[in-house]
Amino acid sequence: MQACVLQSEQMLLNLVDTNLSGDYNKKQALKILDLAMKSINLSPTLRPTMSEIVSELEQISNLNTPSPSA
Repeated sequence: MQACVLQSEQMLLNLVDTNLSGDYNKKQALKILDLAMKSINLSPTLRPTMSEIVSELEQISNLNTPSPSA
């Protein structure tokens, strides 16, 4: 099962712009690509709403934001 997941992740990462030359956060890329795949689902009821998409993107963006120092 894990081999299938690793293969799926690699297939998704193949969609990343090659001009980035691997210089990107793979965890964030996988989250964004997964969200994109959900957004193009053939069944409208299985697609995330726009507010869900925005919320997910904000969470992904916050992963890269350094926390304020005390």
